[in-house]
Amino acid sequence: KYKNPIDGWSYVNSGVYYVYDVEAFWGEAANRLTTAGTLTDALASGAAYIKLKEDVTLTTNIEIAAGATLTFDLDGNTLTTATNKDGFYNNGTLTILNGMISDTNEDNCAVLNNGTLTMNGVTVNGGNPFKNKNGTATLVNCRLNNNMDSFYSAALTMEGGTVNATNCDFSGYDYNIYMWHGECSFVGHGSLTFGRVNQYDICVYNGSQVSLSEITTTLEGLTITGLGTVTLPEGYALIDGAVTKSN
Repeated sequence: KYKNPIDGWSYVNSGVYYVYDVEAFWGEAANRLTTAGTLTDALASGAAYIKLKEDVTLTTNIEIAAGATLTFDLDGNTLTTATNKDGFYNNGTLTILNGMISDTNEDNCAVLNNGTLTMNGVTVNGGNPFKNKNGTATLVNCRLNNNMDSFYSAALTMEGGTVNATNCDFSGYDYNIYMWHGECSFVGHGSLTFGRVNQYDICVYNGSQVSLSEITTTLEGLTITGLGTVTLPEGYALIDGAVTKSN
């Protein structure tokens, strides 16, 4: 039988006590983690809650099917994506908590959302840290770092849907936010930092919408381009593509 799943995975057979390496714990909920083993086993189980025990490198992507629900607790650890694979591909309901996702690819996404996504306390590094295809995403206390030079790369890419970000930081190599379609709102003390000159911090195209009206950090000097709609806080104006303090 199995013993002490939270401390380690053990197996007793004919009186001999075996202990195996543990990458993750899983079960029905955070307080009902009943099994331990490899992350591959955890994902194959269909469990509703997975909690990492240590840093793990994926060999394939994590796909959440339509209608499925998963909470993935990084628990302060780092999940590294597989080569030439997206990290998370969400078509269902996905919550990611407390840790880091490291994307090793320039052209794939660390997190790709096409369903309902919540991320809280997560740092994502990579060529395309986060893309919202067509779904709803809520980001709280997150940091998205686009740290690779790839074509039209951004910390946040919007192809559709809605993203609401509270107290989040976005750091882009080419762009901070690149919006083809959809709506984004930013609230609280988050920041938008920028890596490359002669590009724009935010690109808003095809009628997409960005609300910065409730962000509390300074926006002066932020550059914005495109034909979408941008809502700024009181006291700011967009003049010739740059955000300035209005009189």
